[in-house]
Amino acid sequence: MAESSNEKQRIGAALSATRAELNTLFLLVRQNLDIRRYLLDSRKRHLWNWMTVAAIVGWLLSGLPARKQKIYIGSSDLLKSEKRRGGGGLLRPVWNGGWAITKPLLAAYLTKKIAEKAKFQDANSIADAIRWAAAFLRGIKIE
Repeated sequence: MAESSNEKQRIGAALSATRAELNTLFLLVRQNLDIRRYLLDSRKRHLWNWMTVAAIVGWLLSGLPARKQKIYIGSSDLLKSEKRRGGGGLLRPVWNGGWAITKPLLAAYLTKKIAEKAKFQDANSIADAIRWAAAFLRGIKIE
């Protein structure tokens, strides 16, 4: 019986020593695999390299074509989302009708003013001015 209790104590001591050793080994592995700390230290030590890589990645990303797909963010309120899908509510038809009437009048007025100012210039500049006015009304930027 004394031998079995001695054996139990020896096994318990061996288990606790093994646990302590595994705990220290686990902490070492955890320190060595800490990627966040490694990247922060690397950024401090090699700042110019990181800045160069960031500039190159930014330059490469700037060469990508613009995203053509429109993204719509839906509202959680169903009434608001229905109004937006319809396109502007009650004033939208009024605005569209008013713009449909005003747009040709504005184009005629601008054409007349440009023609008056361009009397002393050649025919090509008048045509360019009229094209500019039409593009302006369509909302196209001309440089």
